[in-house]
Amino acid sequence: MGNSLGCGSCGRPIAANDGSVLDRVISQASNEDDCLLYRLANYKNGGELIDAYNVGGQVEVEKLIREQFGVLMYCDGKGQVINRAEYLRWKFRDLKQVVLPIEASLSPHDPLAKWEDHEACWQMQYRGSLGETLLHVLIICDTKLHTRLARLIIKCFPKLALDVVEGEEYLGASGLHLAIAYANNELVQDLVDAGANVMQRAIGSFFLPRDQQLARAKKHTDYEGLAYLGEYPLAWAACCANESVYNLLCDSSANPDAQDSFGNMILHMVVVCDKLDMFGYALRHPRLPAKNGICNKAGLTPLTLACKLGRAEVFKEMLELSCREFWRYSNITCSAYPLNALDTLLPDGRTNWNSALFIILNGTKEEHLDMLDGGIIQRLLEEKWKTFARQQFLKRLGILALHLLTLSMAVYLRPERKASDVAVEEEWDVTAVLRASFEVGTLCNIMSYLLLQQGGEIKNQGLSSFLKQLGNAPAKAIFLVSNFMILLCIPFRINGDHKTEEAILLFAVPGSWFLLMFFAGAVRLTGPFVTMVYSMITGDMLTFGMIYTVVLFGFSQSFYFLYKGFPGVKNSQYDSYAATWMALFQITLGDYNYPDLSNTTYPALSKTVFAIFMVLVPILLLNMLIAMMGNTYAHVIEQSEKEWMKQWAKIVVTLERAVHQTDAHHYLQEYSMSLGPSDDPATEQRGVLVIKSKSKTRAKQRKGAVCNWKARFLSSSIARDSGRGTETVLCSEGGQGDHQRAAQARHVRRAAAPYHVGPRVHLHARQDQEGRQGGPRRRQRPHRPGGGGPLRDGRLHGGGRASPGRRPQAGGPGLRRPHRRHGHAGLLQRPQPP
Repeated sequence: MGNSLGCGSCGRPIAANDGSVLDRVISQASNEDDCLLYRLANYKNGGELIDAYNVGGQVEVEKLIREQFGVLMYCDGKGQVINRAEYLRWKFRDLKQVVLPIEASLSPHDPLAKWEDHEACWQMQYRGSLGETLLHVLIICDTKLHTRLARLIIKCFPKLALDVVEGEEYLGASGLHLAIAYANNELVQDLVDAGANVMQRAIGSFFLPRDQQLARAKKHTDYEGLAYLGEYPLAWAACCANESVYNLLCDSSANPDAQDSFGNMILHMVVVCDKLDMFGYALRHPRLPAKNGICNKAGLTPLTLACKLGRAEVFKEMLELSCREFWRYSNITCSAYPLNALDTLLPDGRTNWNSALFIILNGTKEEHLDMLDGGIIQRLLEEKWKTFARQQFLKRLGILALHLLTLSMAVYLRPERKASDVAVEEEWDVTAVLRASFEVGTLCNIMSYLLLQQGGEIKNQGLSSFLKQLGNAPAKAIFLVSNFMILLCIPFRINGDHKTEEAILLFAVPGSWFLLMFFAGAVRLTGPFVTMVYSMITGDMLTFGMIYTVVLFGFSQSFYFLYKGFPGVKNSQYDSYAATWMALFQITLGDYNYPDLSNTTYPALSKTVFAIFMVLVPILLLNMLIAMMGNTYAHVIEQSEKEWMKQWAKIVVTLERAVHQTDAHHYLQEYSMSLGPSDDPATEQRGVLVIKSKSKTRAKQRKGAVCNWKARFLSSSIARDSGRGTETVLCSEGGQGDHQRAAQARHVRRAAAPYHVGPRVHLHARQDQEGRQGGPRRRQRPHRPGGGGPLRDGRLHGGGRASPGRRPQAGGPGLRRPHRRHGHAGLLQRPQPP
């Protein structure tokens, strides 16, 4: 923003005591450069206001701003509500005649399409080319001098805190947004105190995701963008991980649950920007905690959005923050994790297509594999597998084995066909009867599969959901098509068209066996290889096929015309265009006859074209395909365990889709537990129980936190004393190292000195009080090195030497039992440093 603008100041600099500064600046503006704002301050860190500050200082510039800048603002700095007319006058300020566009023809990013009358202070006619004010320019320059001037102008005219950028690109960005973006916390405080709108929305095209900045935005966005921070200042503070500004805005009545144009609130934006620490901070904020579980316009909660974007760390943190702990023993915990946004089943048994599990299985990033490996997702899948998926898996495998057996026997027992078109009447012997029996059995299996099983799934899910599921199960889709092809053979059998029947059957039989790939994906040994086949076909083979087809079609025409018209071409592989295409495919695989290249009209030219084809296709493209497939194999085998887990999870979910809603609700009740009573089954909170061990117990976590705090306090104290010591050394030469070592040793003694119990301190305090009241006061004996001092050199000392292993008595020397009247036996008192 700052680099796209810049207008150098011209003329002599403004004098600090000059009372006609604005008149002179306005008079210096020409017709070609009439931007008054950039003469005062520009994005090149120049301007006459800067020069005035360098000459006269803050006092004179403040006097100048109060006396002369009121004319640039509405109502001398009091502000007023501006309407569309004010905006249009600024937008078309350089045109003599203006044709106003119809509102229906406006760009979706045009401010007129989103216009609402609002209060402003800086006049529109004195704004910059982006619609910014002097305050915005000073904040964007982001130097100490510009910040000082910005705070000064806010002090003189607090209404400037309400001004926003009015241009299309940065529409709605206020000074508060910009100060947060530049981490200028002092300026944020001044703007909030001046009455800045903490719910102002920055909706310009620059603040949108990349795929939404186009004239025709995409229907589904991925929320990726350099400046998409959630529109609201509170969301900007969360995305910038600025906790102090976040607290300030929450104290100023900012709403963490406010949703932007995409329906995203604070927790959504923290996920988009991948700010792990800010998620827990916003969710458990002591004043205004954000509400978890709100859906955006895409139907995604913060949890499901983290799954879609592949934010594995944030996803795991969300699960841990949402769990409900029942008991803990050492580092072993028993917790329940809510399933409403996680599971593919809703509490009433319906399918949740926006669930986290569905999104993870459809993801293509490595982070999606990390979400499946271990943890809550794996536990959920194991519960589903034990409850119903294993039974469904074995049942369907048995039915498939029976179907393949009958189909294979029906094919093996088919009679031999001669090459004549004359239909021969078949003799009904034992083989023919068996074949007919197996054919009838195959048809019964197919009809039961289509009507009962697939028809039940369509009834439970709906046709659109059923077709959507087929895209995630290619083996099932191929098997379904093969069954329809086998049914298509029936009318051709009746009409006696055996050639067409057998042609269809030749493609249907391999497709029927392909469903075994679906079951092979659930086996740990073969699951990764099934994933490799799918990845290579949809990725490597598809890319190679597109380029190879282009090359093959081009060279097919060349070879076809080289052989065209040559005697004997009818007996060669190049007699037609389709035959030439297949001949080149065989050449790609190394099956060719080099002497045949001489049987053309142009033998030398034929051999030249053949050499070029061999270099491009078998040597280059084919080896590129092998390399691509090798990379795919290495990538899948490196994460074979995770890839198998993903394939197994897809099988479990596919089997779940075939279950009726009532049965699905019953299974859900079995593998999950209720987390609270609910009158409506559709809104019931259910969770999965997980018992797991953590690397640290709570005691170790607390101990580590205390140690980290002490280390941080010690380092900061040493740094402060070292700074003071350096200043002293600068006054007196030498001794810098000794002073720093002494300061470090002093703080080490302070941090290492143990606490002692406080009854003795209370006794001293009571004696001092009695002395002040005139009562008797006991004389305090000094603590001698062997005597009854409570602390010395970090150790507890009594009146004499205690034998090793003996505990000091309650009334004896050493640690004394406190008097009941004083209480506070646990009060810790740090001794004074020596």
